Amino acid sequence: MSVPPWEDAPGASDWIQVFRASLDEFVRRASCASDEDGGGQDAPARARAFERDFRGVLKAYENDSDAACAPDWCPKPLPTLDCVSLCRLRERAMRVHGFEDVFREVKASQNAQANQLLPSLLSSVDQIQDERAQMERLVCGMLAGNAFDLGASASARAFQHGDASSGSVDAFLRSCDELPDRPWMVDDADAFLDAWSDVATWKRRHVQAVVFVDNAGADAVLGALPFARALAKREMEVILAANGSPSVNDITAKEMEEVLEEARRNDETLRNVGEKVRVVDSGNELPVIDLMDVSTQLASAAQKADLVVLLGMGRAVETNLYVELECDCLRVARVKHKEVAQLLGGELFGCVVKWTTGIPTEKPSAG
Repeated sequence: MSVPPWEDAPGASDWIQVFRASLDEFVRRASCASDEDGGGQDAPARARAFERDFRGVLKAYENDSDAACAPDWCPKPLPTLDCVSLCRLRERAMRVHGFEDVFREVKASQNAQANQLLPSLLSSVDQIQDERAQMERLVCGMLAGNAFDLGASASARAFQHGDASSGSVDAFLRSCDELPDRPWMVDDADAFLDAWSDVATWKRRHVQAVVFVDNAGADAVLGALPFARALAKREMEVILAANGSPSVNDITAKEMEEVLEEARRNDETLRNVGEKVRVVDSGNELPVIDLMDVSTQLASAAQKADLVVLLGMGRAVETNLYVELECDCLRVARVKHKEVAQLLGGELFGCVVKWTTGIPTEKPSAG
């Protein structure tokens, strides 16, 4: 499991509070879900049943894993309490009560808006002649877009009120210029930009990248995709790894395919690089990820990977911030859980840019 070995990692009470605080947004979305996503006349009642069940799960953990408090469908004994287990149990509770993708409509709306803005954004990026400055702008774009996370109570509230910190398309350009002052709570941006600026070494070291995308809308379309395009312009093959099943407002592989197809129609560079940028189902169904448990399709496609890019709080911070990889790794995220922000010595919506170079595995000597 890739949960980070923080000395003072969020404890049981912290994770319980994080998941309890986010419940209102799930209940609200489920109550008005479309028929396609498990809605209907009885959706409000089933949404309340989902809430009751998941509150029972959290209460069971509060009572020293007393399974008697948990609903019947909950595994016994309860899994070890961590971010991954609670994500998995929340998704199970949604499915038990007939809800499939209650964030589908808001994802589609934000994807459509972001697609309209993408051509002008790419044009503005291409006008930056200095490659380091151009990449710095792309990193800021990934940070700006990653604020759109309806699974975290702070960003869900910001999105509802149209705040600049919401990561919505309307807020995206403003947010690029209004990121927290540096140094950020984790700030390896200069080290990454130094590596990117050494073009000859970069091209020698990097052939294939796997970019684990996060949220729909500005995050995936205006953050991840322009970054992937920049990698492809350096002749890299880029795999956009997206969830196979819906989870919160994370973009799915099917939705990412649609975004990429639309982007190719509107951008000559993406048309020219063709299949150098492609989407692969990661096999994941959560807003976090265990890198030891991906789809066989992704494992096969990524055999040449020498760069992993983890986008978003769940994938980059809460489950993989300290994981050591054999290849280079860039982690980019905004932190929307106050418990995690405090642990990292920062504030809500603080920025994480972590760059690590690969740790080669020693191969046994011949003979």
